[in-house]
Amino acid sequence: MDLQLNGKRALVTGSSSGIGEAIAKVLAKEGAAVVVQGRQEKEADRVAQEIAASGGKAVVVLGDLSDDQAAAQVAEKALSVFGGIRHSCQQRWSLPTRRLEQWQAS
Repeated sequence: MDLQLNGKRALVTGSSSGIGEAIAKVLAKEGAAVVVQGRQEKEADRVAQEIAASGGKAVVVLGDLSDDQAAAQVAEKALSVFGGIRHSCQQRWSLPTRRLEQWQAS
């Protein structure tokens, strides 16, 4: 499968386990740099390490998306890590609304 994700950046919320983990791994396998987000540091680190061990690139951003302020912090951290986010896959709750230009790097 070629999703044409080489060089793209993706934030996958709830990706420290379950469906979110699987999505993060597929996106990384397809060439995207992935922000692994969750509330449990140990699990999020495990997912990021497994992605890296498979040749992918992943970083962890922790936060509870049920809290608006914490969700905003997650979004800001995710944006700063890779200089922008091109794709977002949200498993639970919503991230603060942003203009498309703020999510995408040029």
